[in-house]
Amino acid sequence: MYLFRFDALVEALKHIESNNAQGEFYLTDAALWLAEHGSVQTMLIPNAEDLMGFNTPDELRAIEQSVRRRERAMRPLRK
Repeated sequence: MYLFRFDALVEALKHIESNNAQGEFYLTDAALWLAEHGSVQTMLIPNAEDLMGFNTPDELRAIEQSVRRRERAMRPLRK
């Protein structure tokens, strides 16, 4: 996952090229340009489930299960 300051991303995009076999622009090249000409920071995400995405029904079910587990964990205990 990448997070960019807008102005930094706009500047980096001015400098990337599509000189590869596919003729495509790669966002990773913008990150590399920023690392070489600006600043890049990393972040630790304590719970990898916070970054889950889905493209299939199975992946969506996995996210739903994760949300349900968190909801159960946050419920107050009944006396």
